[in-house]
Amino acid sequence: MSVTVNWSDSILLKALETNVAVIRFTVDRRVEHVNDLFARAMGYTTQEMIGMHHRELCFSDFAYSKDYEVFWQELLAGNRVQDKIKRKGAQGQRLWLEATYMPVLDNEGNVVGVTKIATDITKREEAVNRIASSLQQMAEQLNEHASLGNNQSEKLLKSFQQMSQYLDENTLALKMLTAKAESIHNVVKIIRAISSQTNLLALNAAIEAARAGEHGRGFNVVAQEVKKLAHQVDDSIVGVRDNIDDMTKEVESLSKGGARAILLSKQSQQDVQETLSVFETMSTNAELLEEQAKQFKQII
Repeated sequence: MSVTVNWSDSILLKALETNVAVIRFTVDRRVEHVNDLFARAMGYTTQEMIGMHHRELCFSDFAYSKDYEVFWQELLAGNRVQDKIKRKGAQGQRLWLEATYMPVLDNEGNVVGVTKIATDITKREEAVNRIASSLQQMAEQLNEHASLGNNQSEKLLKSFQQMSQYLDENTLALKMLTAKAESIHNVVKIIRAISSQTNLLALNAAIEAARAGEHGRGFNVVAQEVKKLAHQVDDSIVGVRDNIDDMTKEVESLSKGGARAILLSKQSQQDVQETLSVFETMSTNAELLEEQAKQFKQII
């Protein structure tokens, strides 16, 4: 069985007064009426708030601004204003309210007052602001570490580039050394050929001295000395040749190692370059994250 309820203005007004923070201002912007919910939210008693100017409930940066005058001009022109607003409590504390300002009109349509209903969202706003601040702080830290990583990577890349240049120079020097070793090797071949010819001439001289008998004895002594020197030269050449061969092998080994080192160095440079790109992307994303955090704080 349905029950018909007579929704009179007094019933609706009582419901609002009981459940919603309500305040009413005169056209002179002074408090004409305030319920207990609104007064307690602001830190006052209802008696303390009667007669207060609306400006006393605002922080000075808004209360004495052009925006404040525009705000009241809109209300006195009969326009409703609904917004999230910042207000000043009895102890100077910051309060956030979801508020709707509604001009009150007389029978002729003239504005005779302004009623505001509000919800205290201070705790929610503070929590959201903490999250936004943490988000911005994280973005700043991320950007800072990305910049640090980028700087370290640039230093590492520079070191690799210097090492690569050094290896290139060493490789060139090794190639020149190899060429010189080969040149010395050729000289050794020529000297050995001359030594062989000298040894052969000494042998022929000894034969001729033997044929000359007593008259060729002195010549034979000289021939033997020449032969002896030729053998010594030949022995020395063998030692030089062996040393040159060993040096050539070592130079070739170093050249191959240098080539591998250059290849690894160039690969490392490429890796560092890619790392730099990652850090640059990270830094860009951090800046975007920081900007979004700022926009988030402005939106809320």
